[in-house]
Amino acid sequence: MPKPGTSGSGQQVEIEYLYTALGNVLEVRTPSPNPRPSVRTTRYFYGVDPFTNDAEPERLNCPLAVAVYDGGFNPGNVTDRLIYRASFRYDAWGRLVQMVMDCTIRYHAIRLPVLSPPVARLRVWPRRARGH
Repeated sequence: MPKPGTSGSGQQVEIEYLYTALGNVLEVRTPSPNPRPSVRTTRYFYGVDPFTNDAEPERLNCPLAVAVYDGGFNPGNVTDRLIYRASFRYDAWGRLVQMVMDCTIRYHAIRLPVLSPPVARLRVWPRRARGH
């Protein structure tokens, strides 16, 4: 993929994808817009949401949480260098019924914490069939 802002120069960007045993996307590693760290990691959590401790068996394309880190993912501290996170809940058929986004802390390139917008909550309710 061409490096952003370098059209026609031939510069390329390497994007790395990691998958779970069931074929779900586990991590996406891309170049960071900050000079240090040089990577931005998007991590998808299945089975257990580390931010709420909710758990359910891993299902295809149904992550319980997604988090974006400025740097690599640190399994010893899931909030280390955390920029953004969202938690998801699904019904028995795998349809999204609740999404909770939390943007409380993000970091500048010099790693100073900055307050961000408050938690946003979105509930998605199943639609009723017409005429009922």
